[in-house]
Amino acid sequence: MAVAGVLEMCYNALHKSGGENIIISPQDLVNNYLTNDEVEHLRDNPRYLEHLGVTGLDHKDCYGASSYMVLKWVLEKGCMIEEKCPFVGSRQPNSIGREPMFKFETLKPVFPKDMWEEVENQPIVADVIVTSEFTDLGSDDIYVGPDDPSDIDDIGMTHTVLIVGRVTKTDGGRLEEYYIVKNSWGTDWANGGYGKISRKPYKLKEVVDGKHKTSEYDLLHNGVFPVNVYSL
Repeated sequence: MAVAGVLEMCYNALHKSGGENIIISPQDLVNNYLTNDEVEHLRDNPRYLEHLGVTGLDHKDCYGASSYMVLKWVLEKGCMIEEKCPFVGSRQPNSIGREPMFKFETLKPVFPKDMWEEVENQPIVADVIVTSEFTDLGSDDIYVGPDDPSDIDDIGMTHTVLIVGRVTKTDGGRLEEYYIVKNSWGTDWANGGYGKISRKPYKLKEVVDGKHKTSEYDLLHNGVFPVNVYSL
């Protein structure tokens, strides 16, 4: 969902002066990123494509995949619009006679330190550290990481979101800076499917070998966006 979102938003922003906005098909990506044979192997061995960031299949034959790798695939294979490949909620066999309609010139990775400036120019796909606080984020909440340091065990769990904006404001004399992200969990999550994630890294204080140590984790990382999305 995030990959389709960043493609259509980058294209629509670039061509906003003429024509209708496009809607990229996430179904096309789900159907065709993996071959039918790869899906069958994945069914037998959920870790078959782990080296490509692909997780096992769920009950709808859908799978998780690295946004960067999916965008690399679109760079080569192109993508379709929603009208030509509408969303059905589960993976379908590879499309026969698939005719891609959009591509882009190159991919640009974005490091966490650069996200704040880059998101002013275009949306960014990124991975977010997932804890229960993120899963249960309220409409007015700003996600700052886990309240309980013991939840750090879940720090390796990530989920892909689309960063669509940033906000700087003062609340009671305190400066607040956070990103606005679009999630793929439906409109019941946070504020109609959009949430706030703090710009500040999560700081974990712990004692290691008798010494106090503070580790920092960027809540958003592995950022990337397509450059110059165009129609074929």
